[in-house]
Amino acid sequence: MSSNASTIALSDWVLLAFGLFSMLLFRIGKLKVDKFFFLFTLFYIGLSFLYVFKFGWLNFTATARVYLKILLAYMVIKVVGQDFFRILESIIYKLSFISLPLFTLQLLIPETFTELNGFLEFLIPPVDKGGVRYTNSIIFSVNPWGIGRNSGFMWEPGGFAAILAIGIYLNSIFSEFRFNKRFVVMSIAMFTTFSTAGYILYMILIAFYMYNTNVKYFVLTAPIAILLGYFLLNSDIVKGKIEERFQSRNKTINNLETYSQERKAISIGRFGSLIVDINDLADHPIIGYGLQAEERTNNLYIDMVRVNGFSDYLVKFGLVGTILMLFNLRKIESLLKRSYYFRGLFILPGIVLLLSFSNPLLITPLFFGFQIAGWVLAEKNTSKTINKSIFSYD
Repeated sequence: MSSNASTIALSDWVLLAFGLFSMLLFRIGKLKVDKFFFLFTLFYIGLSFLYVFKFGWLNFTATARVYLKILLAYMVIKVVGQDFFRILESIIYKLSFISLPLFTLQLLIPETFTELNGFLEFLIPPVDKGGVRYTNSIIFSVNPWGIGRNSGFMWEPGGFAAILAIGIYLNSIFSEFRFNKRFVVMSIAMFTTFSTAGYILYMILIAFYMYNTNVKYFVLTAPIAILLGYFLLNSDIVKGKIEERFQSRNKTINNLETYSQERKAISIGRFGSLIVDINDLADHPIIGYGLQAEERTNNLYIDMVRVNGFSDYLVKFGLVGTILMLFNLRKIESLLKRSYYFRGLFILPGIVLLLSFSNPLLITPLFFGFQIAGWVLAEKNTSKTINKSIFSYD
């Protein structure tokens, strides 16, 4: 549901079906709703009334959809319990492994492979964006705008890089910072995304890894890591792209009427989105706009597509919601530290903030799960620690 790569992932009916199925498993397991989630539901309802009072109306459909995503995330974590992070890391690793030979075929025979990858289209209708078809086979996506880059099972390479960052972070902790094949596979997959944010995230993860490794390994690997970081951060993919996007941050916004002559919607970029969202936030900084998209800045002639996930989240849920999100991510980090010793504070919140700057992932079920997992797994009827014996690495 969080891959955004197919109509199944984007379907409200599928969201409802998954929710009902999770609810069934919840009932079969004779699980009980935690007090914190009951209070959160009351808070969510109260917040919705505040938006009605503030704007005079409520986008009920969008508000209900987001609550269903949160509810789905909550029930899944309750059902799988302490295995949630293990399962997540395992899925990311396996789909990363699968992506490498498939990406090779995408490079060698792009048109043929695109058709082959869409062999399930009678079950999974392709996503059509801007008149271009995105083929998807659940385990792999072909993004026609990034045919030379690896999108993995996500809708585009940047989204795949964001998920890989989470996988590498968890793998580093679970393997107790020992070199293993999962780390290698996910690292290779990260490089095939050619993602600016992905490369920056990878260097942060390498620094996190080295900070927690044995001193003698640190001395041996530090020169290689510094050299790799230097070339990556000064490459056109990272430094060049960031400079170009920052310098052209107002270009699209200032020419919206011109673009409207040839299309109905246009992305205003990461920095353009940040500028517009910060201006919107200034009007309603505390609890934001909720899901009232019509109240936010837009253009009469063309839809402004925001692609900065962090600033979009900030505007949707305000400073209160954003601070709560960061607090919950820190809670997960504390939960992991109960079973695994590692150094470094606010690494996970920092990773999520950075990956969300380039990707609208924060309002997907998976990342809602990340935001509430610390609460769920710390409840009295759930094990308070992550069981180390369930992890095994080569």
